[in-house]
Amino acid sequence: MKNLSANDKRDCCRPVIERWRKILQIISTKGHATAAYLSVELETSTKTIYRDMDFLRDRLLLPIESANDGYYFTAPITLCPVCLNCSTK
Repeated sequence: MKNLSANDKRDCCRPVIERWRKILQIISTKGHATAAYLSVELETSTKTIYRDMDFLRDRLLLPIESANDGYYFTAPITLCPVCLNCSTK
């Protein structure tokens, strides 16, 4: 197995962090978004969106819930580890 340099490791994480930032930005702007909508906008699978949302909610402890109309914030995000400009409307 190839050993990754520090730069390689950092670069491989950027797409994930950028996707999380875009997810939070879309939900902040629209008020809610479905996994299907997010997957089309971000050109990824709905399974990836489900995993991302679980991570953002369960590991980063962001106030995100889901309902029939999609994911939404349950409280303002005051200090988001991924995107400091995201907030609820």
